[in-house]
Amino acid sequence: MILRVAVAGDLSGPRLPFAKGQYFVGFRSVIGGGGQIFFAVDENGQAVGTVALIRVDADSFELAKMAISPTHRGLGLGDQLMQACISHAAKVGVHTIVLESNTKQTAALKLYRKFGFFETPLDPNSHFVRANIRMELAINDVKR
Repeated sequence: MILRVAVAGDLSGPRLPFAKGQYFVGFRSVIGGGGQIFFAVDENGQAVGTVALIRVDADSFELAKMAISPTHRGLGLGDQLMQACISHAAKVGVHTIVLESNTKQTAALKLYRKFGFFETPLDPNSHFVRANIRMELAINDVKR
């Protein structure tokens, strides 16, 4: 398995068959807005995992759209994608990664906590209707 960043050829919106047939929405706005998208790609070049970092402001990214193919779960791809996000944030001088999720996503929450994310108050202006948990990671506190 290899990790790669999104490239210009992905601009049409790569199909993510493991994400319920949906396309990665907002590709141009994520990249154009100063964010980054990472893919875990199998030996056939098929995306089997993805995550986006959306630029919130000069000091923070939002972690979004993390998904791993059901056939590739349990192989450490979530760890690799998360490490790529943290490394990228540190490289570009971002100090905080935030995320919103739902407490039903137990595997995802376990991953976030493993990497040092901690709960913060919900954003009353959040546009994620199903979000009932907000978490944050201070990049300076991460041991790499």
